[in-house]
Amino acid sequence: MGKVYVPVILVLCAVSFCVNAQSPYQLNWKKELGISSASALIWGTSLAISKSVNEIPPETLAALDQGSVNAFDRWVINRRSQTSQVVSDYVLYTAYALPVLYLTTPSTRRDFGTIAVLYGETMAITAGLTLFAKVTTKRFRPLTYNTDLDLTTRLNTNNRFSFFSGHVSETAASCFFMAKVFSDYFPDSPARPYIWTAAVAIPMTNAWLRMNAGKHFPTDVLAGFTIGAATGFLVPHFHKKKSKKPEGNSLTIAPIPGGAFLSYRF
Repeated sequence: MGKVYVPVILVLCAVSFCVNAQSPYQLNWKKELGISSASALIWGTSLAISKSVNEIPPETLAALDQGSVNAFDRWVINRRSQTSQVVSDYVLYTAYALPVLYLTTPSTRRDFGTIAVLYGETMAITAGLTLFAKVTTKRFRPLTYNTDLDLTTRLNTNNRFSFFSGHVSETAASCFFMAKVFSDYFPDSPARPYIWTAAVAIPMTNAWLRMNAGKHFPTDVLAGFTIGAATGFLVPHFHKKKSKKPEGNSLTIAPIPGGAFLSYRF
């Protein structure tokens, strides 16, 4: 399971006092404290629950029936690629580091404190929701049904935490956050379609790797992708500065050659 240390967000908040006035985002310290506190509460509660989850009893393992798994998910049961598991870890770690790229451009570098706060909130929310789902559903991973594997591998306590995929949710959260922030800072950039394509492709690749490793069912990775992508997009979206609109109706008359220009705004 991915881990996030929520107190780091408080440090990021301190850094963000040095923000760029041209930032597309607006921080509200009461809101940020509320988000951070709620994320910490969910994550801490979920972590406490996870401590009470015991190793899978052999009799429970023996009673597992592949036929009880729905047809959509069943095809991954006998997959177990150690290479895919290792590569999926590296994909996740790389996704974690993506926001560092915003130190390479002047406008985002000056506003990096704000970006760091939003990224911290994004990952804290994602990790909290992911861990909460895992410890409350206690779904067995596909590899627990694979009778070709040794008992030690199948009995591991971590095999109770299949739903939903943390690797996929956190990779998607980071990638969609990157794409959303890029679009907000550089709305006219021709690179936007490529950035968004990568934001989808990277977590989907990790989804395949996690399934091929025998760690997750298709429904696990689909749920993880959905939650992560939504969080990565919505956190910066709801922090965008609101554009000021003219209040009320207004009538404008301006002279032009040969007449006048009449405009009515409502």
